[in-house]
Amino acid sequence: MLPLGVATAQQAPSAENPVVLYKGLGVWHHPIHTASAEAQKFFDQGLALTYGFNRYEALRSFRKASELDPQAAMPCWGIAMGQGPYTNLRRALRQQSLGGGIRAPCLSTAPAGRLRSGVAYVSDVAMASPPEGIRGK
Repeated sequence: MLPLGVATAQQAPSAENPVVLYKGLGVWHHPIHTASAEAQKFFDQGLALTYGFNRYEALRSFRKASELDPQAAMPCWGIAMGQGPYTNLRRALRQQSLGGGIRAPCLSTAPAGRLRSGVAYVSDVAMASPPEGIRGK
């Protein structure tokens, strides 16, 4: 029989798997302003995963698209949408997973005009308190 300390020892958490492009997610495509074909593919994948209610993997795809092309604003929109109000995701968890917010880094690279305004709006909505009467602890 193992001593209790040995039996309950935990290993250090392993690093997360790299973000990859999945096959078979459909043909969702929304052209974005990017010079990177890979960023476009990861954005489209994030969109498909969002529509499939896989917010965690969608966020990873949008973040990868943003890493591949920091000048592209739409991956920031996707990150904000993934972090936004959602019936099954409490506000406290959204704030924790957001890690300090997306507004500043995304807006610093977004082009001026309507696209920047849209990214700002969606990121504000993502962190907004739910309307009165809606429970979201």
